[in-house]
Amino acid sequence: MGLDKDGKIHCEGTHPLWNDNYSELRGVADIDISRYCFLALKEDGTVVAIGDNEYGCCNTQDWHDISYIYSGEGTSIGVTRDGMFVYSKGNYKGPEIRWENMKKVIDGPNGFIGLTQFGEMVCTENCSYKKLLNDERISKTVIDDMSYQEDGTPAAFLR
Repeated sequence: MGLDKDGKIHCEGTHPLWNDNYSELRGVADIDISRYCFLALKEDGTVVAIGDNEYGCCNTQDWHDISYIYSGEGTSIGVTRDGMFVYSKGNYKGPEIRWENMKKVIDGPNGFIGLTQFGEMVCTENCSYKKLLNDERISKTVIDDMSYQEDGTPAAFLR
């Protein structure tokens, strides 16, 4: 999938969950995709979600003023222009999260991990990365496009 400079989405092939439902979207600023859901961040700060809503990942209709999106494993994630973290509950089973001053957030094994606007890494209580973030030896972490080993542990988290 690709996004051209005019905000139009292009795709080679089809996917059984969203087929060609995205082709009429215009004014798209960013896109993200997972096996469950396709997200399109529109220039007006709203988010269009297309896909399998079994876990609620398409429940983005009330999101406004969004500047960042991430399509996770059954969960859709957004950050507003003023840094407020929003998410569809999806398959996350923990308590409600109220993070502010965020830049990016992704889902990981058993929770969420985020990067604040001040460069601090945060994660939910049961997230598998909590031990790593509390390790004094770690001076730098990578948040984008993490890959996982078969058992769900991070394979490419440190750089």
